[in-house]
Amino acid sequence: MYKVVIAFASLVIVAMLLLRVHMYGIPVVHLADSPIAEGFKESIRGVPASGFQPGHLLRDTLKNDEQQGAPFTDIGRFAYRQFSSSPVVLRSEVMSNLDGLIATLPDWYTWLNNADVDFLCVGESHQDNYRRFLARSFFREYPVDILFLEAKELPTTMMKLRSAVGEKEIDLLNADIAEVIRATKASNPDSRIIGIEESSRQESVRLNDGSGGRDGSIYVNIVQHYQPGATHAALLGALHCNDHWDWLYTRLESPGSALEHANLLNIRVMSRNKDLLSREFSRFLKLVGYSQDNYVITKTDMLHPKLHDWFLNLSDNFTKYEAVVVFDSGAGPS
Repeated sequence: MYKVVIAFASLVIVAMLLLRVHMYGIPVVHLADSPIAEGFKESIRGVPASGFQPGHLLRDTLKNDEQQGAPFTDIGRFAYRQFSSSPVVLRSEVMSNLDGLIATLPDWYTWLNNADVDFLCVGESHQDNYRRFLARSFFREYPVDILFLEAKELPTTMMKLRSAVGEKEIDLLNADIAEVIRATKASNPDSRIIGIEESSRQESVRLNDGSGGRDGSIYVNIVQHYQPGATHAALLGALHCNDHWDWLYTRLESPGSALEHANLLNIRVMSRNKDLLSREFSRFLKLVGYSQDNYVITKTDMLHPKLHDWFLNLSDNFTKYEAVVVFDSGAGPS
């Protein structure tokens, strides 16, 4: 009996492994030689459609790009070779497309301040260098009336008090938020900072009712504090701000939403070195002649189809946000 159970379990494991290979198996793409690793060849097997899904290509995302060097990948150079070997007409089309979509940070800040956005969903990764960029560049250049944070009400009140008395570092989701709070208040002394994380009571009710994820609670909390005519920004984990499935931003812009008729915008903020996609797309841009370390991809849904092909569909992630802000992973402009 014992041997029968072992044999059955072995068959189940083999079947599961075969299923995984079938689901994620993509032909090997040989990315050839690279000057940054002479004589070293790398091939990417099973690159998923998304560079941000946990469990896929474990090297694609660095937990903290200030403490680790980027793993060796060469997708950006692969895309450049595909670009270089394309007909002249196609290369011209791609460059024209990029010229119309890539903006410098100063130009984009000017556009953003004149766009009359009622609610801006800012999707970030919870890391100190992201927060420094947001404090020293983004919220310095983009004043808001109300800033929503991914924290509960009482902790947010304490964060504001601690920031006001000059405490150097205040943790929010394992990264410092003090500088962001001070930058927001410096840009607009009358601004309000409100925590819109799901409360314990909301969580209890949701779990008892089986009514889905916590984004429903965050949606309710935003609606409760939303003020027509004011400028709002919500600083949240990137997935909350993507326009996909039933995440927060999708709820906010859906028909029947309390913000249905507001001017909404969702953006993704990305470190140039952290993620596979931002790292390799930046590498490609430099190879084709874009020199800036900080830039914005605007109108992401208009990216040339060939770019999606050359980046093995990774760039489809860009299109879940109306704009993608890529910054040098240092402290950002001071």
